[in-house]
Amino acid sequence: MDLKIPSYPWDFFTPEGKKKLDQMEADSCLAATHWAPERKTFSAVRGRPIQLPSGRYVAGPKVLRSKEKPWGFSNLGRDDMIKVRQGNGMAKRSLQGFKEGLDAGRIVTLEHPWSSFIWDTPEAKELLLDPRVFVICFSDCCWGGWRRKWTCIITSDPGLHQALHHPHCPGHYWLKPSELHDTPGGLIFESETERDYPWSFCVAYAQALKESMNRRTPQPVGMLPRDELMAIFSAVKRATKGLQKEEVAMKVAKQVNAWVNSMTPGQEVDHLAKLLRHVSTRGCDVKILLDPEDGSLALMAPYPAFVWFWRTLVAYRWGQPQHINLLEVSAFLVEIRRRARDSTALRGRFVNITDSQVAYHCLTKGRSPSSRLNRLIRRVAAVSFAADLTPFHIWTISKWNFADHGSRKFEP
Repeated sequence: MDLKIPSYPWDFFTPEGKKKLDQMEADSCLAATHWAPERKTFSAVRGRPIQLPSGRYVAGPKVLRSKEKPWGFSNLGRDDMIKVRQGNGMAKRSLQGFKEGLDAGRIVTLEHPWSSFIWDTPEAKELLLDPRVFVICFSDCCWGGWRRKWTCIITSDPGLHQALHHPHCPGHYWLKPSELHDTPGGLIFESETERDYPWSFCVAYAQALKESMNRRTPQPVGMLPRDELMAIFSAVKRATKGLQKEEVAMKVAKQVNAWVNSMTPGQEVDHLAKLLRHVSTRGCDVKILLDPEDGSLALMAPYPAFVWFWRTLVAYRWGQPQHINLLEVSAFLVEIRRRARDSTALRGRFVNITDSQVAYHCLTKGRSPSSRLNRLIRRVAAVSFAADLTPFHIWTISKWNFADHGSRKFEP
């Protein structure tokens, strides 16, 4: 995602660009991120006199930062202040994204020049002291680049560190001198035309990343054992941001696997009776907790809805586009009204499985901060009261929700 990529122009500084980045980071399938914020304003060589090919010395670009003030000086001119502010925006967002990815258990990398002032920021120093972070150091020329340009990459993955770390450069005969040209538009550094990573580095990076991802994925795609527990683990880990930590996903997977092994064909009623013993104090939501003794503060595990046999009873096209949360609650309103029309279903209890945590929580509470959702919830409450129907809501992940297939029936 870069403004300079013609096939995918993307501006981080626009509201649309920031929204797009947030959406991509929230994608449950996201497995790895690589951050490379702008580097010009963070350069430590700014301010040094530079010798032109003619032998004449000129003043280098103005100093904008220092080790003591890595986020920039306060007495800069308007244009320089804008450059520093934009550089800070990209750098802080990259450091934040790295930290969130690290906590979520994803493979994360962040790249900047070895001498960059970004490594002097408090946020970067905190990451460098984290035992989960590995530091990669190399020169471009060691990967076939034309110049000796030292780069630092921090990563959460030891496999990437092992494959890419080259702290010593033996020297190479093909190196080009660092040249610049004084033009009416300002100084132009030849190295600016070589912003891409050396191709050999890209190949090594991709291969190491592939191997690291394979170690996290069950067979036949990856290297993890091909069994029910690993299949559940893989699905859970890609479900929501809260379940992306490896240790949390495995804990949830073991709980779900235990539930699956306790579900026996022919004993569905016993299973549902056991399920309703997990009803919370509000009396209308079912929580499968990792440790029921912890009460509502315990981590909630998704219900293994994939074990049941499902068939589609109702499928229809939406009349108009709306927010997904409104559509989820609207779909439940259609279902409870359908049941209320059946005289044999009145004064009964039924289980409703949803993959939307927003719909799950607002339906179980009977209210929402959203006025538009509240209007729908009041209609649900009216039908439930009139027909004496008691729904018990259970949360599952989208991959295990059969209703997703029916909801896509009318997509082009």
